[in-house]
Amino acid sequence: MEDDRPVQTKKFGGDKRRMRRGKHQPLGPISSILTVTLLYIILIILVLVLARQILIDISAGEQLDNIYIIPLGIVLPVFLFGTVGLQIIKLIRDRRENRPGTRFKTKLMVFFFAISLLASLPQAILSLAFIDTALHSWYSTDLGEALDGGVEIALAYNSERVDNLVNLAESSLFYRLLNESDYSSLWESLQEANSAVDSLQIFRGFESVHFSGDPVLMLDEPPETIAENGIVPKEYLGPVTVQRVAREFRVGDGDIVNIVFSSRFPDDFGASAEKLTQSRQSYRQIQEYKNIFRIILLIFFSYFSLPVFLLAILVSFLLSDELIRPIVSLEEATRRASEGDFSYRILGRSRDELSILTASFNRMMSELENSRRTTLQTEKVTAWQEIAQRLAHEIRNPLTPIKLSAQRILRRYEKDPGRIGEILEGAVSSIIREVENLDLLLQEFRDFARLPRPSRYPIKLANLLDEIGSQYRSGYPDISFDFSAVDRDIELPLDREQISRVFTNLFKNAVEAMGSEGRIIVRTDLVRKGNTRYCRVQVEDSGSGIATENQGEVFHPYFTTKSHGTGLGLPIVERIVFDHHGQIWFESAIGVGTTFFIDLPLEL
Repeated sequence: MEDDRPVQTKKFGGDKRRMRRGKHQPLGPISSILTVTLLYIILIILVLVLARQILIDISAGEQLDNIYIIPLGIVLPVFLFGTVGLQIIKLIRDRRENRPGTRFKTKLMVFFFAISLLASLPQAILSLAFIDTALHSWYSTDLGEALDGGVEIALAYNSERVDNLVNLAESSLFYRLLNESDYSSLWESLQEANSAVDSLQIFRGFESVHFSGDPVLMLDEPPETIAENGIVPKEYLGPVTVQRVAREFRVGDGDIVNIVFSSRFPDDFGASAEKLTQSRQSYRQIQEYKNIFRIILLIFFSYFSLPVFLLAILVSFLLSDELIRPIVSLEEATRRASEGDFSYRILGRSRDELSILTASFNRMMSELENSRRTTLQTEKVTAWQEIAQRLAHEIRNPLTPIKLSAQRILRRYEKDPGRIGEILEGAVSSIIREVENLDLLLQEFRDFARLPRPSRYPIKLANLLDEIGSQYRSGYPDISFDFSAVDRDIELPLDREQISRVFTNLFKNAVEAMGSEGRIIVRTDLVRKGNTRYCRVQVEDSGSGIATENQGEVFHPYFTTKSHGTGLGLPIVERIVFDHHGQIWFESAIGVGTTFFIDLPLEL
């Protein structure tokens, strides 16, 4: 089973390891899928409850008493709309901030959205067509006519049975049979005359004196009639429906008897007739709400399909996050590698193609780190060898005049001690001058080799330039220092002493390049490189410029075109700017002047 932990990166430093973890771990894919599944189940339950209750109320012709259920059913779609909306807003914000992986995530979301739309459109068209066909079938005239015909047939059958009993009771034939026959032969004669009668019962007062026919239809006492023709209300004896007619007769001896004629309907006739009647009433009720019913069905279809579509979009967001997380980690690691940090590693989550890519990337980073370590070591050795050679050469230069001056003094002392004073002052002055140059050289070398790390805090650049410029204005009155293009409000995190040394060195070089008169212009601009904002400082002079063949050597230690220079000024400037996480370069033209560009970050 795959590990659902998020991709993490780790950084190695010496023998220590530390892993970068976010403060809030996102939900794993399993938890997200379970959450979406739970929402889907809740949606189905709500749809079933709402549909059943509302459709029952409409078919029964009742008002929607449970209207309070509808707001509860709206909560889930609104929640899904809000969740998807927040995800879209977050994606837009991430794109504006140019966060890693957002463009790829946007493409994935467009792809998932198109797939969901293409999958749901045929289903929607088919469902709407089915609903329309079903409604047309339900509300067809044939169905209504069939229900009406069934009810009319049942009523006609009932009326036929009732009329048969009433006609029998009122017929002269029955009266003649009653007077001519005794009770025992009366039933047989009656069956021969009218077989639709299922029982005959004779009451004298409240006493039953004779019963013939189906035993189920036997009464304990005479029934009450509801009309002059003796019709008795229908009786329902379980599945048996009975229609009776009761009439009083005067027999031959003058006695009055109450005779009950009973007709038994087929079993479940009453229940079937009742169901048929209810079906016709329901059909008429639904026919009355035909348009409303169609609208409700469409609403329920939309209520079910739209949240499902939103759930699909929500799942797409979750899946896209899972897909781009390793890519974002790779992008972050490659960015750090491009900045020179080869110690980052990516922790794989599963054994898939991305994990293979991650392992390959980690191997590549390890090889790059080892290669860089070897290269740096080689460069260090080479640099120190070059520095040693240059330093030896620079030290040898003042040693030669010192040696010559000492030898000259020694020779004069050996040959003509009395005249040693003629050369002593000049030779000693030369020795002192060369020793001072040698001391300056060693001091510059020590500063270059032991330059401390900057201690940065916010400083207004304009004020710092004013302080340094005031020192040069008094010493070089014919040179103009123009700081009008410097933003007076810019604050930068700087080491005051080191940055002062940078501008002091640049101003000093500019003054020496211009001679007795000229112009130095300083400008500032705000620029952005990637996600970092910089203040770009331009120091422009109107000096003689730097020869093309010398421009590649300007920042190399001990390179100088001055007779009294050490060649460490600009390398120290470059080192200070680099320690401030900035960059320095220049543009120069012979006879026009030189402009140095310095990019210093606005934030620590």
